[in-house]
Amino acid sequence: MLRRILLLAVTGLLVAAPPALAGTYWNSQMKTGAATASRTPGRCLIGTGTQAGSLHITCPFNQSATLTYAFKSKGAVIGHPIAFISGGRGSWCTATATATGSTVHVAVTVWGRADIDMVGVGYYSHAKPIHH
Repeated sequence: MLRRILLLAVTGLLVAAPPALAGTYWNSQMKTGAATASRTPGRCLIGTGTQAGSLHITCPFNQSATLTYAFKSKGAVIGHPIAFISGGRGSWCTATATATGSTVHVAVTVWGRADIDMVGVGYYSHAKPIHH
């Protein structure tokens, strides 16, 4: 019975997936750490980093800072975007990406001390990639 269910599930994916992904393009964009849309420092200090366009964040014990970045897509984002951080050395950093229409928001949360050099996002869209 389990084999039959798995076979039906895989067959359903093979039939449904190609039309859903037809005509999609992988897009990726990057911004400097300083190119934030908003900053919520809490009790943390946010200053310029050692690299051009980077940020240096220092948080006291058990405190965090959240940096938000906005990326525009030419078309609606399909599925779940992924986020990545360049830098973040010596601390605990997380990056979460969410899409609303043609905008992707990336929230970076920092605990401890970090240098954020670049923040990026990758996503599928029906629009061809944006080249800068």
